[in-house]
Amino acid sequence: MKKTIISVALLTLLNTNQSLATEELEIITTTGYRTEASLNTSLSSQIVITADDIEQLAPISITDLLSSYAAIDISSTGGRGQNASLFLRGGNAGHTLVLVDGVRISSSTLGLADTQKLAVNNIERIEIVRGARASLWGSEAIGGVIQIFTKTTPATSLAMKIGTDRFESIRFQTSLEHGDGQTSFLVDHQESEGFDVLSGVEPDKDGYSYQSFALNGFQNIDSKLKLTWQLNVDQGDNQYDSQWGGSNSTEFQNKLMKVGGIYRWEDNVSEFSFSDQRDDSETLVEGSSIPSGERIITKRMQLSALNTTTISKHASFTIGTDLLTEEVEGDLVLDVDHRDLSAVFAQGMYSENNWIIESSLRYDYIESVDSEFTHNIAIGYQITPKSIVTVMQGTGFKVPTFNDLYWPADGFSVGNDTLESERSNNYEIRYEQSFDDFSFSATYFNNDIKNLIEWTPDSNFVYQPQNVKDANIKGYELDVNGEFLGLTHVLSAAWIDAIDESTNTRLPLRAKQKYSYLMSYQTDKGFASSVEFKYSGERQQTSWDGSITKLDSFMATNVNLHYQLNEEVKLTLSIKDAFDKSEPTAVGYNVAGRQAYLGVVINL
Repeated sequence: MKKTIISVALLTLLNTNQSLATEELEIITTTGYRTEASLNTSLSSQIVITADDIEQLAPISITDLLSSYAAIDISSTGGRGQNASLFLRGGNAGHTLVLVDGVRISSSTLGLADTQKLAVNNIERIEIVRGARASLWGSEAIGGVIQIFTKTTPATSLAMKIGTDRFESIRFQTSLEHGDGQTSFLVDHQESEGFDVLSGVEPDKDGYSYQSFALNGFQNIDSKLKLTWQLNVDQGDNQYDSQWGGSNSTEFQNKLMKVGGIYRWEDNVSEFSFSDQRDDSETLVEGSSIPSGERIITKRMQLSALNTTTISKHASFTIGTDLLTEEVEGDLVLDVDHRDLSAVFAQGMYSENNWIIESSLRYDYIESVDSEFTHNIAIGYQITPKSIVTVMQGTGFKVPTFNDLYWPADGFSVGNDTLESERSNNYEIRYEQSFDDFSFSATYFNNDIKNLIEWTPDSNFVYQPQNVKDANIKGYELDVNGEFLGLTHVLSAAWIDAIDESTNTRLPLRAKQKYSYLMSYQTDKGFASSVEFKYSGERQQTSWDGSITKLDSFMATNVNLHYQLNEEVKLTLSIKDAFDKSEPTAVGYNVAGRQAYLGVVINL
């Protein structure tokens, strides 16, 4: 993870001949700009999780991987397959936009992205932009954006892993060349009998079985035009326990299809894409053929296009549009089950002497709901050749979900079609410094969120969503990378104060302090090892009757060992929570405890 957390804007102004390390850190990203750009040219606070980082951390799931970063807090009702809420910079679970190769994957009914169903073995890298980015991406990008990139050109290999709770995993990947192009294929299977996630409800183990198929390809038509295509299919089932009884298993199938292209002409780069996404899930009572709950199918089609013009060596300008259609089908009958969303956006960038300026503006229209203008502006100033200070201000919003607006009256709850979007105003200041052996960045941020939606009961205890809450979230982040004593060190820390201003209490399920420290070592004889320490501070959860339960802080230790036996075979050993110190991150739910995984990767 030497290259994971990068002092982004600082590298912009360093000359390439000043440091070999600068050349090593050159990474191309797309999330900060929505078009290919060097990470060196962005003022936004970014984390890039590379394929090497993923291999080193050996995560079982995407939430397992993301929990290694202090800016991200995760509350889970068990292991993989269970509900997991992701809080980026202290925002609500629905305040982080999650993308897969540029396609949003959040549920239209719940407004949350279920990353548990995605295969971690199919990830090439993850880009995380911290802070509001709605001016480029639209709804949900209040706390930030997480974009997952799937594998595009993998070498042919077979990987197998076994572990605790009868965990089994097998992955095969290969690629096929066709002229000046390539198509990759990946098949992945993962299953486990799991553990009892909720004591006293069902004395059983709550396991899962997931299968994934991915196809990802490109073709260079000529020096100017490149076409791309991909298909991701994730399906499976998982068991769970509910405090309220009823359904205890889910079956699902998610599909994502996307085609696109990039055309480079004169001083312009034009990009276009069309995506079709379908999520199909059904809840059941295990062992019964009678469904309990509802089968819900959500569909989303999106057409996006943008063009970036290089005006001069100092300036560039991007303009684009997003057109979306969302639809709900299945057993859930809503008064409105379809809506169209459209947006236009523009971005300008300018750099000269010691100054860098970024600005963006976006207009979103959401059918039958409202329209939103969002903006972002960032200014960076180089103090010395290896230090920079950045000031940024931006706005964001989250549109109400279909459930919020149109949930049918059932005696217990009912939707509210008069809801407004949640809105935020975010600003931050960051200082970054680089030395010969290490670099660090320190950030302060403050995010005011208005019109928060909460399901509240009336006098008859019928729950209905209302825009009744305001919140203030402020905090500090520290990222340090360095090499000394023959070891690579990566430290990330976050101190976040997330306050519900209507009650002056902390927002639930968010730790006030979170730290992550990774120490790694590698030899030229094929051996590599890492030790990771993850500390999560105390958090609290509010129950339906208003009572507050505190959840203890804890530190988990993970150990990963890799040995390259020869050119074809690599052996891996991972021990998660080695000292069995993890505590629940949701009231009443158990944690997996110590886990061990043994794997082999065979290059064919």
